[in-house]
Amino acid sequence: MEEFYKRFYFRPSKIWEIVREMLMSWDMMKRRLQEGVEFFRFLRARKA
Repeated sequence: MEEFYKRFYFRPSKIWEIVREMLMSWDMMKRRLQEGVEFFRFLRARKA
């Protein structure tokens, strides 16, 4: 599961899509940043 998430979300096209979405909406920026924090916590917890 961890490998799937990494391969999906770290693709250049997906990163660009997320950044573009964040630049267009302050609410989406806050939401995506929170999701990013949760995602990296998930990855860190899986390594522990």
